Amino acid sequence: MSLAPPTSIQPDTILVAGDHSSVPCELMTKLGYRVIIPDQGNTIAAIVQRELVDLILVAGSDRAESEALLDFFRSTDRTREVPCLVTVRSATDEVDFQKMNRVATILIPFRAGLFAGRVATQLRLRKIAGAEDQDASLAEMNASLRDLTQRFTRERDEAKKIQQSLLPKKLPTDARFEIAAAYEPLEEVGGDWYYVSLLPDGTVGLYVADVTGHGLAAAFICTMTKLAIGACNEPKPAAGMTCINRLLAQHIPEGRFITMGYVRYAPDTGTLAHSRAGHPPALVLHAADGQVRQLLSGGLPLGFLEDAPYDEDVEQLQVGDAVLLYTDGVTEAMNRKGEQFGLDRLGAALREGCKLGDAGDALRHIFKSFNGFRDGRLLKDDVTIVLLRRKG
Repeated sequence: MSLAPPTSIQPDTILVAGDHSSVPCELMTKLGYRVIIPDQGNTIAAIVQRELVDLILVAGSDRAESEALLDFFRSTDRTREVPCLVTVRSATDEVDFQKMNRVATILIPFRAGLFAGRVATQLRLRKIAGAEDQDASLAEMNASLRDLTQRFTRERDEAKKIQQSLLPKKLPTDARFEIAAAYEPLEEVGGDWYYVSLLPDGTVGLYVADVTGHGLAAAFICTMTKLAIGACNEPKPAAGMTCINRLLAQHIPEGRFITMGYVRYAPDTGTLAHSRAGHPPALVLHAADGQVRQLLSGGLPLGFLEDAPYDEDVEQLQVGDAVLLYTDGVTEAMNRKGEQFGLDRLGAALREGCKLGDAGDALRHIFKSFNGFRDGRLLKDDVTIVLLRRKG
């Protein structure tokens, strides 16, 4: 399930006054700025009354024109405190203009890199003034808040990319088993994570984890967890969990931890081994009698104690049997009466879903039951489910 697209954030707005042909407007646009150039139907006076601009670029054809433009901007309430960057043609003009309030200069001719740096510096100084100066103007404070929002958005998007890169691009396919998975984050970047891999010895590894927190920090810990899994080449889940925990416990920040369920399935024999670290128990459905069994192997969440021990459950799957890994966002979700979905309802949905068709059909039925139970009540946590079913 894909994450939501990022929220659109208004970019920094630059008004170009004067001879716009003498400045690299196309470069500013490519750098992500919103550039406004006056024309006959869109005069400077009309623009400054309608728009909140972050920087004014004054590119007069001579000193007199630049002075006239600056006088206008400094006499207008909406632009009085807006920084201006003025193009000048002599060192004398450069010194004189810099004596004016909130005016910076750039000497013609200039390199594109120098120009871009000067623009970025003036915008940054404006945002710093909005964040730190108690006498800052409303426009400056708005610019500072927008800067913080943009940084938050960038971090969120980075976290989303990290998280998406950790999820399997495609699930293993085989005539002997079928796998289906679904992930629904509470926020755009959640704390849940799952991974499915076909291992060199022919077994299948299934991992479902729940990292405390959300955002970039949680995505980073998910990355650490995946790296630890790759570094621990243990054939048994309990030994693998011990190794993963030993690697992570040295580096996980205090107050952070990971719960995880780990299944290793052998398609040739149908043998399934399971270990968990503070995670909800996996569910195994035996199709012959419809019984659903919890795999209760125990162990502390990853990151608590470096030498924490882990148990292991072993189960034999017959054709039609299934194993379900999930996060507690499923079982702890509530309906409008305040009741939890719980293990019994999840087990019943698994049982009925596996009667309908393949693993994908079963998973869709589980989500249909889950969403029907919630009856529109908002989720309080991320939801992740991975289902493996034996075919032969």
